Amino acid sequence: MPPPPPAPRELIEVLGIGKTEVVNGKALTLLSLERYREGDLVTFRLVRKRGRFEPDFPSPEMFLAVGPAAATSTPRLSGMNGGGGGGMEEITFRYSFSFSPGMPDDATDWVIEVTKIEWVRPRHGRHRRIWSIDHGPWRFIIRP
Repeated sequence: MPPPPPAPRELIEVLGIGKTEVVNGKALTLLSLERYREGDLVTFRLVRKRGRFEPDFPSPEMFLAVGPAAATSTPRLSGMNGGGGGGMEEITFRYSFSFSPGMPDDATDWVIEVTKIEWVRPRHGRHRRIWSIDHGPWRFIIRP
């Protein structure tokens, strides 16, 4: 396991993004980018239909790449900060991820990319199983 990213403490700014990208019929919304001295935090919204007989629904695990538009890469340190989902026929998830290094102050364009979403149950432990994979990338270009 890689070490967790530094805890976001000193807030620089919050950018409201509110953009939705659809890949292979799967919509993903980037709600916001919070910039901290220690790194950045992004919050996503994801909706998925629940099967008729699926009371124990798998959870999404997102894989990120970030960086300038010309050269995105996996963050050096990243981690899921929080998330949850609820609903009956559709489950709405909100997940936050922190990563570092964050967007530089002089960035002219910055990309937050979700390369794939693995639907797993349970999220952790030796019995973890991947139920399905949604392949991206969902690509959000931010021009501060």
